[in-house]
Amino acid sequence: MTSDPADYAAFVSLWRQLQLTSGSLRASLAKELGISMAELNALSHAADHDGLTPKKLADLMDLTTGSMTTMIDRLQRAGLLVRQPHPTDRRSLLLALTPGGKQAVKWVNGLYLDAAAAAFKACPRSDLGVQMEFLEALVKSLDASAQLQAHASASAG
Repeated sequence: MTSDPADYAAFVSLWRQLQLTSGSLRASLAKELGISMAELNALSHAADHDGLTPKKLADLMDLTTGSMTTMIDRLQRAGLLVRQPHPTDRRSLLLALTPGGKQAVKWVNGLYLDAAAAAFKACPRSDLGVQMEFLEALVKSLDASAQLQAHASASAG
């Protein structure tokens, strides 16, 4: 196994292509749903986080609370997201997907599932467990980099 970052250049280039292609797919899917990519990202966060508050969603997406309120209003009008009373904090709200929002997320995730299955079929020697282990390690590494970057930005500002 190599430890020279220069050896990873081809991998990082391919990874960047993956990100761009995934972004293009998500843009198409968002358009099909009649929402923006940012709104599709908000739906994804709502699907992944139980007990999500508007403030937490704003933090996750690096948006102001005012911008988040406007986005939540649009998603609520589209029938994809609802605000619910917080069970322990009467000043706060929780966000939840509607049945339509759940169906939209299921549809998007299904397309990714189909693409992953096709990729594994095209590479029959690939080991799902090894790939998942790698992706989990990559997520942790990227999260650590994001935390360091956020700390450095906060310190500089």
